[in-house]
Amino acid sequence: MKRRPLRTARLLKGWTIERAAEELKVGRSTILRWEQGASRPFPHNIETLCRVYGASAEELGLEEPDSYATAQPARQQEGPAQAAGRLAVVTGQHLEARLHCVIYDWLYSRRPSWLLTRLQQRLSCEIESYDTMKQQDHPNHAGIDEGRRAALRTLALIPIQALGLGAIATGMQCSWKAQEVLTHCAAGVTACYHLAKGQHEDIALASEVISAYLPALRKIVKESSLSRQEAAHLLAQCFLLLARLSKHKEGPQHAAGYAQQALSYAEESRDLALQLVILHELGWLSICNKQPVQALNAALQAQHLLEHATTPVPSLIRSKVYAGVAEGQAVNHQQQGALTTLSRMHEVLADTKCDEDLLYAEFSGPSFYEGLTCYLLGQYNTAFDAFGRIVDMETQALKLPVASERVYIQVINYMALSALKRPNKDKEQIVPLWMAGMQGARNLRSEQRYGEALMAYSIMEALWSDDPRIRDLRDLTGHW
Repeated sequence: MKRRPLRTARLLKGWTIERAAEELKVGRSTILRWEQGASRPFPHNIETLCRVYGASAEELGLEEPDSYATAQPARQQEGPAQAAGRLAVVTGQHLEARLHCVIYDWLYSRRPSWLLTRLQQRLSCEIESYDTMKQQDHPNHAGIDEGRRAALRTLALIPIQALGLGAIATGMQCSWKAQEVLTHCAAGVTACYHLAKGQHEDIALASEVISAYLPALRKIVKESSLSRQEAAHLLAQCFLLLARLSKHKEGPQHAAGYAQQALSYAEESRDLALQLVILHELGWLSICNKQPVQALNAALQAQHLLEHATTPVPSLIRSKVYAGVAEGQAVNHQQQGALTTLSRMHEVLADTKCDEDLLYAEFSGPSFYEGLTCYLLGQYNTAFDAFGRIVDMETQALKLPVASERVYIQVINYMALSALKRPNKDKEQIVPLWMAGMQGARNLRSEQRYGEALMAYSIMEALWSDDPRIRDLRDLTGHW
C-alpha cells in the first residue's frame, strides 16, 4: 500500500526523489520503497523524516505499531505471520534474524498467486535497508561488517545444510515439499547474488553454493508440474549468476555456455524480463569473445522481444536492452546507430516511475553503458568523461553506485584505458588509476579484470618505455 502522505510531504517541499535522497542521506531506491510502502523506515529514519519534512510520524503515515501492552489482547489470536512481523521489529539491526523473519512470514502467509520473485524482493529490500542504515559503500569487504557477510552466507547455505539438496540430487527420499525447497532456494539465490557483489572469497562461495542447488531444481522442473515454472525461473537465475562469475574465473567463452542454459530455462519460466537480461549478458560475452556479429544479434533479439512484448517490462530492463543494442552497434562500427540507441536508452530511463531494480538485473546506471559504448566507438574523451561521473579520477572513490565490485573495477580499468587512448595523456593521473585497477583485479582474482589491466599496462609500457617508474610497475602485474 502506498504512503501518499510521505510522497505529498516531499512534493510540498518541491523536491525530486534525488533531492529527497540527498537531504535524507539515503539511496533513491530507498525513498521509492518508503513512499510505495514496500519497506518501512527505521526509527532513526522516521525521526529524520519528521524533522526534514516538518511533520509528525502520524501525519507522514509512519505512526509506530501498537505497543506490547496495547497489542497483548489481540496477540492471543495472532498467527505465525503476525508473530514474525513483531519479531522483525524487535530484531532491529540484526540482519540474520530479520531475513529469517521474512522467510518465516512467507512460509505461513504465502498466497497461491504470489511469485517467488516477491520473496526475493522483500529479502533484497531488507539487505539494502540494512546497508543504508549502516552507511556502507562496500558492505561485502572483509572487516567492514562481518555480521552481514555471515548472515548472507548462512542464508545461502541453509538449502544445502537443512534441506539436504544432495539427498534430493541422488534420488533419496526427502520429507521437504517442493514449495519449501523452492522457498529456501529462492532465499539462497538472493543471498548469493548479494555475496557475488563483493570480494573473491564471497564470489567463490556464491559460485559453489549456486552449483549445489542445480540438481534439486532440475529434479523439480522434471517431476513437478505445479512447481516447474518457478523452479525453471530459479535455475535461470542460477545459470545467469554462474555465467557472470565464470567470466572472471574460466573466461567469457566458458561463461557463454552457462548463459545459454540460463536463457533456455528463462524461456521455460516465461519471464520476459529475465530473458532480456540474459540476452544482454550473452551480447556482452560475445563482445568479450571478439564476436561482434553475434553480439549485435543477441542485442537485436532482445530488442525484438521487447518491442513485441504483450506484458509490461520494467523501465530499467528496457533501458538495459537498448544499452546492449548500442554496444552491439558500436562494436560493429555503426556509430550513428549506436548514438541514436543510447539516446533511446536515456529516454526510457527517464520514464522510470518506481523502484524496478530486480535482483538479477545488475543495472549499473546510464553513465556506465554510455562509457562502454563510446569506448567501443573509439570516442575516448567521451568515454573517459562518462566513467568519470562514476569514479573519482584522483581518489578512485565511487561517485555513483554500481552493481558490484566487479563492475567497479571494470569502470576503473576502462577509465584508465580511455585515458591512455585519448590525445592528451596525463601520466601522473593514469598511473594511480591503473594501480587501483590492477590491485582490484588481483583482489577479485578475476581473469577478465586482470586482462583489462594488463592491456592498459602494455599501452603504458609502449608510450613511456624510457620511464623507469613504468618499468618498475611490472612487478605489480604478477598473477595470483
